Amino acid sequence: MPRMVDRASNIGVQDAVNLGWKLAQVVNRTSPESLLDTYHAERHPVAARVLRTTMAHVALRRPDERTEALRDTIAELLSADEPRRRFAAMMSGLDIHYDLGEGHPLLGRRMPDLDLVTANGPLRVFTLLHDARPVLLNLGEPGGLDITPWADRVQLIDAKYVGTWELPALGAVTAPTAVLIRPDGYVAWVGDRTQPGAPDALTTWFGPPTAVAHSVRASAKPTDSNRRLLLSWREAGAPVGSGQHVTSVSPHAWVRGRCTMRVTLAWVRSVQVAGARPEDLDDAMVEEE
Repeated sequence: MPRMVDRASNIGVQDAVNLGWKLAQVVNRTSPESLLDTYHAERHPVAARVLRTTMAHVALRRPDERTEALRDTIAELLSADEPRRRFAAMMSGLDIHYDLGEGHPLLGRRMPDLDLVTANGPLRVFTLLHDARPVLLNLGEPGGLDITPWADRVQLIDAKYVGTWELPALGAVTAPTAVLIRPDGYVAWVGDRTQPGAPDALTTWFGPPTAVAHSVRASAKPTDSNRRLLLSWREAGAPVGSGQHVTSVSPHAWVRGRCTMRVTLAWVRSVQVAGARPEDLDDAMVEEE
């Protein structure tokens, strides 16, 4: 069953990337530890859906006549463009939608890897995510958005895109004028400078503005519900010592939280790039009972 195995591997990598940047922000005290709760809220439904569809695929492999008739019916349905597109998006994981509220169809979905035009030349969207930093993509008037209180955490890119905005599961959608992209590639906010939601989205996902960030970091303490998840950072082999950045983490360590998952190289990479420091974890942790 190579296709089902490939799909499970793809979902596992997305689990890792979803958690990595959130864990790094909590370790660095950029965000409150409640950010870790969004991992379960977003990824548990995805895993449950994979289990359901895997059971359906296994059932379709039965050799009896009734199952053969069902397979033929499904094959006939998949000969049409719309069902085939939706099925392909489901199998690839590109139809995943996190519930981030009402708004543009892009909200909560994976950002398309568009060919952008910037003042410095052509640029692909996903190259902006290589440093595991969030991106506010301004597709409207250059200089029309100001994120100075978050400039130490979020990249602001002025760009243009000429073409159709098309999502794998939905087809063509209205072109936005601004998009806030999380480090895992999912869209956290869509709008423009006339809409007041950007500061709220920036605070929710990437911590409070600089003016109040220091007080939040000073008072941040993890609760019991996420203590084990933070402890796994230490157990994963992070080097200990003042001023050291994490340079190596065992990909075989276990992350323990509301969902248990194998830490993959994708998770390790996303945490490393985010610059989490082990001494910050030591300061944030309460004493073990």
